Parts: sequence; structure tokens; C-alpha cells
Amino acid sequence: MSLGPVEPSRRMRGSGLLHGFFEPCVLLLLSESQVPAHGYRLLARLTSWGVGSAADRGNLYRLLHRLERDGLIRSTRQAGHGGPERRAYLLTAAGRATLARWEDVLERDRAALDDFLRRARKQPRYRGEGRIKVTYVITEPCIGVKDASCVAVCPVDCIYSTNDDEQYYINPDECIDCGACEPECPVNAIFAEDEVPTQWQNFIQINADYFKDR
Repeated sequence: MSLGPVEPSRRMRGSGLLHGFFEPCVLLLLSESQVPAHGYRLLARLTSWGVGSAADRGNLYRLLHRLERDGLIRSTRQAGHGGPERRAYLLTAAGRATLARWEDVLERDRAALDDFLRRARKQPRYRGEGRIKVTYVITEPCIGVKDASCVAVCPVDCIYSTNDDEQYYINPDECIDCGACEPECPVNAIFAEDEVPTQWQNFIQINADYFKDR
């Protein structure tokens, strides 16, 4: 059987992780298998992995047929347990090469997805009846230090403090959630709201309260 040229799968030419993620998962499972794998075992492993479900059976077999047609896997027939022969699948050299390229695609997409999740999780949230929203929060390590590095890099000047204040505060109505201030803080006092350490959770409300009547 000719394996054909080692070309990226058609689905890989799309948008990577968000398009056809089933494919690299199947290729990876086959690469990990020491023996030919039956489709129903692949589906069970995909389901336990959280990638597939029983409803994906038809999609899985269509994918396996296409991968075999493209030379990325090959199948053998094995005797069933008291029933008809069943197909079992092996990864080919072309399939291993495609899996390696999928790794590159997913690594690239992971950076984009990590950035998406970071930004989505830091969207303004509203607290209490006053609907005070908080994005980034300045916490206890700032007290008594008040290093102005965060103020210097803020593109919208949303970080405030007076001479009488012990720390800086981020105005949630003005913050654009750019994250520029976080890495600049020399005492690691700035966190996204959903990443504030447990011992400093009270600073979420402290920051919100600071701007209630301003």
C-alpha cells in the first residue's frame, strides 16, 4: 500500500485547534498504542480524555476512513470475540510526520488561546448593588511601598492614590485590562481579580470601595 506524500492533513490548513482537534487527538492516541487499536477503544479513550463522546462514533469512523485514505493510518482486520472481524488501526510514518506538524500548529494556537482565556477571565465583573466592576487589583504588598512603576506604564492613567493613602488603587471604570501594570510591580502586588491569592481576597472589595463615591 502506498502511503503517498507526507503532506499536512487538509484540516490542519484551517484554524488549528479550533478546527478538527479530533484529528490530532486520534493520531496521538494511535502513536501511543503499542498494538493496533480498534475504533471503539479509541472512542472510549477520547471520551475519558474529554475530547469525544458516544455521540461522536460516526464522526470518528469517518475520520478514520479519511486518515487511512490519506495514508496517515492503515488498518488490519482482526478476529472478533465470537463475532465478525473488526478493523484495527495503526499510525503510519506519514501519520507520525503529520502529528509532529500538528504539535507545531497547536503550540502556536495555544499561545492565542491562553491570551484569549486570560483576557476573557479578566472581563469587568460587577459587585454589589453599586455595580462596581473590578479588573486588576492592587493588594497588600503595595502598602507602605507605593512604587510608581505601575503608574508610569498605565496607558490610560487609571491608577490613583493620594499622599494620605497607603497604596495605589486601580479605577475599574477606566481600566482597559491591558495588563501592562502587572509585570512592572516590583513587589508583585497586582493581580487580575480571579487570580488574587486567597490571603488577599479582601483587597478586591477594598479596591472597589475606594472608588464608590468618587
